Amino acid sequence: MILRQVTAAASLSADELNSDVPPPAQGIKSAVVIIATIPVFLAYPFLQKHFATGMPIGSVKG
Repeated sequence: MILRQVTAAASLSADELNSDVPPPAQGIKSAVVIIATIPVFLAYPFLQKHFATGMPIGSVKG
């Protein structure tokens, strides 16, 4: 499906590409998912020590 869209877009002229056609919904969803995961990937290395120490503490029965 993506290959078809890329092939179709490659055959369009510059005027056709600049028309007011909204982007496909699947592309928007993919962009939102990628943008939403970036902060998690950036914060995880700094918070990893808290995850590693918190897991054994939560599993110990007293």
